[in-house]
Amino acid sequence: MRMNCLSIRRSRKGFGFGEVIQILIVIFLFAIISTVTYKTFTDVNDDVQADDDVGNLSKAKLDNLHDRFPDTMDGAFLTIYGLLFLVGIVASLLVESHPVFIVIIIILMAFLMISAGFISNAWEEFAQDDEVVSFSSSFPYTNWILSNLLLNIAVMLITFGGIIYFKQR
Repeated sequence: MRMNCLSIRRSRKGFGFGEVIQILIVIFLFAIISTVTYKTFTDVNDDVQADDDVGNLSKAKLDNLHDRFPDTMDGAFLTIYGLLFLVGIVASLLVESHPVFIVIIIILMAFLMISAGFISNAWEEFAQDDEVVSFSSSFPYTNWILSNLLLNIAVMLITFGGIIYFKQR
């Protein structure tokens, strides 16, 4: 009998702790890639604007794209983060669990909070780097969410835990 990765995934019940950590890491990497891409894009834009061989229309279009990049990526980050919060609320409403599992959930929440603290500290170190500080400030939502990730995750976990706990009553 042949099994592919989809059938293995379907056989698992629930949403594992490992997936939550992976989501946090992907969000963190998205923010870093956005910032580094903007830094690179700024260097390319400066070179193109200084080049006399490039036409004025091309320069104007590239400059317009360069000006919109941080807002677009910052908005995409905020949208992804907000949708993850909504998915978590819906998942909390749909999960059927016994109230005894709240002890296990609290232990997993502690590990998640520790992970969020490490990710937040890593973002702070990255965002305060001399080469990156001017570019990371162009992403205000991303910067605030990742700088205060511990608080944001705590609010999410309290919301999800409250929904699960009060739904059982």
